[in-house]
Amino acid sequence: DVWSAGILAVELALGRCPYDLARFQGPNALFEFKKMAVSEPSPSLKGVAHCSEELRSFVDQCLHKNMRARSTPPELLAHPFITRYEGFTLPAGSWLTKKAYSSSSPPRNPEFTFAPGMSKETFPGGTGKGEGKSPASKLSG
Repeated sequence: DVWSAGILAVELALGRCPYDLARFQGPNALFEFKKMAVSEPSPSLKGVAHCSEELRSFVDQCLHKNMRARSTPPELLAHPFITRYEGFTLPAGSWLTKKAYSSSSPPRNPEFTFAPGMSKETFPGGTGKGEGKSPASKLSG
């Protein structure tokens, strides 16, 4: 749901849960957590320097306490934070699939196979043998 998407975005941005879960212990923990979630302000990324204004706005629209004021999934899909990356694809991991090793120590020259739909011609390095620019370097130019 929309609330969960907002909480997940906050967790990814902060690298931790936005709530101090250590304060919720014992048999009433779930009740106390729900009470806190209703009575305290929603998590926010305001003041987090490494977050863009678009991300802050996206999170705020996901985490309105009032469900009627909260953005809908179609509205969020049209949000600038989402549309900004609409054409972006992360190529890492989609070009190559490393073959499983039969022993516990990897071979000196591991073999690679292409992921479904990929070939030597479509691989950014050109040969499929790890030559040329690495997929990660393509992201930085």
